[in-house]
Amino acid sequence: MSARLQRVQRVQLAQRLWFGAIVAAAVVFYLPALSLGPLADDLFQLAYVDGLFGPKSPLGLYFFALEDPENTAMLAHKGALPWWTVPHFRFAHLRPLSSALVWFDMAVLPRNSPWPHVHSLLWMTALLGAVARVLIDLVGRRLALLALLAFAVDEPLSWTVGWLANRCAMISATFGLLALSVHIRRRRAARPIRGAVAIEGALWITAFAAGEYAISVVPLVAAWELVVGRGGVRTRVLALGPAAFAAVGFAVAYLVIGCGVYGATTYVDPMSDPGTFVGELGNRVTRMAAEVFAGISGESERLWLRYEWTGIPPWLFDGVEFDPPRRSVRHALLAGGITAVMSAGAWWLCRPYLRGRERRGLVVLIWGSIVGLVPLAAIPPATRALLVPSVAGAAFFAMTVLVAIRLWRAAAAGRPRGAGSLVRRIIVTLLALALAFEHLVSDAIFGRMQLGALAEVRDAHRDFFDSPEVHARDLTGKHVFVLAAPDLVTGIYGYATMDLVGRPVPDSWHSLVMDTRRHLVRRLDARTIELSAVGPALHLDYQEALFRAPRDALQPGDRIDVGIFSAKVLRATDDEGPQAVLFRFRVPLEDPSLLFLDATPRGLEPFALPPVGETRVVNPPQIPRGLR
Repeated sequence: MSARLQRVQRVQLAQRLWFGAIVAAAVVFYLPALSLGPLADDLFQLAYVDGLFGPKSPLGLYFFALEDPENTAMLAHKGALPWWTVPHFRFAHLRPLSSALVWFDMAVLPRNSPWPHVHSLLWMTALLGAVARVLIDLVGRRLALLALLAFAVDEPLSWTVGWLANRCAMISATFGLLALSVHIRRRRAARPIRGAVAIEGALWITAFAAGEYAISVVPLVAAWELVVGRGGVRTRVLALGPAAFAAVGFAVAYLVIGCGVYGATTYVDPMSDPGTFVGELGNRVTRMAAEVFAGISGESERLWLRYEWTGIPPWLFDGVEFDPPRRSVRHALLAGGITAVMSAGAWWLCRPYLRGRERRGLVVLIWGSIVGLVPLAAIPPATRALLVPSVAGAAFFAMTVLVAIRLWRAAAAGRPRGAGSLVRRIIVTLLALALAFEHLVSDAIFGRMQLGALAEVRDAHRDFFDSPEVHARDLTGKHVFVLAAPDLVTGIYGYATMDLVGRPVPDSWHSLVMDTRRHLVRRLDARTIELSAVGPALHLDYQEALFRAPRDALQPGDRIDVGIFSAKVLRATDDEGPQAVLFRFRVPLEDPSLLFLDATPRGLEPFALPPVGETRVVNPPQIPRGLR
């Protein structure tokens, strides 16, 4: 055996060991996820699996609400949607494969066990393998294995491993990236590979069956054909056939079934509301790109959490703390400016020291990922949505590290020209260290913190719902009313949480309002109370507005029948929403079937309604442990 062949084999073995070490370290890193259990949307899906809302196909667990006024009314009667939900509310995602796997977790695997999260860790391992393969195909092994380390501890992965409902992003990305790898290899092959087109097409279809996140991989294929692909324009366009076929098929099925979002303010459906989507595009893409490449959080709340120690967030948001639109503009301007200067500077400094394949692969990753952020702008910038684009961010970081190493090695070997100037070496090294801090140290810290925060929120919400006062009561046949719930989970998941913790499920579980302000409750007669806001109108909190946008705000005289009670708007402002709502119940307020609760720091406790003609203050609702 030649010395060269032996050296190649040693290098390949070292690379395999490095990949294995990264996977093993990632599994250990994310082990706390095993104790999390169902969270948030998982509860809704669990209720569907248990038949609490009627029969549901195992393929449709992500159809939280199709545009069906009758079904919306049924869910509102149960309290699984708020009473103010717009009748044509729609919140449905086409993810049949991911849905079937969630159904398997909840219907087949043991309840309250770590096995669903073991399932997620297996998908994480598969995803790391797909990412490694694509990176090797695009930029070579040296950059790929450095980038894989950064990707393995990237914060988006904490969300997808820790939250069962968000596992769909991992599954979709895994098959999408494998499809990209097959595409690259079949197009590079000197001779046609038998069955490669069919395999690629099957992988694309599977990726889209797992979820819409596959759409962020498609621009990477287009970018590869534009930058690297061989042949004329016609050849390159035809090569996109498998990806285009799957994407178009997904879009048609999406529209025919009636998926999408309507009613929510923060979610924008590009198909049904293209004007609003375009208006939000620049701001959202800028903030997401800043998180992908520079590690600057795209969510304003997380930006504050990560960088408060610098003093920048208090300065940046001074005067607009309670004005989300202006806050997001300032955020985008600062994050976008920093990212543009940093990225352009790093590319200019590093480009001359990259090999041709590395340079072309990075161009594909960077521009393909930026275009891939466009469909993600349908939701507010969210770390959990950035799994596919973060591959490019990890590769960009790896580029600065690899070039810094090459520059210092060249200088040490006495090749000053190849090493560039001392200033260049220092600047590239500082960039590499800064990005290492963000992509390795900071992301690792906040990724673990995210898992811990999810566990704390889970425990706090369970303490909230199954407080001692609630646990001591038999809720069978009851209608539960929380005067004011502090957040989305406590607002709509009471019904499902009782099922999760094995408690008797009431006939319905309602939250009359969902924000963290004081309210006033006045009793008018034996069956009627009036609830009014202290300060701004009701339904302005962004979590309340998820179910009825300001354009559909309720007006004075509007009446909604919710089964056990009806709600009538007494007073409202033209440009905000209701300020006082009349709730009239089917039975007297003292009827034993009605249970009124107050959200206190100790969890839910009985709320004593005032006598007729009198008013009582409802204090700002809270969650045990001080979480929101």
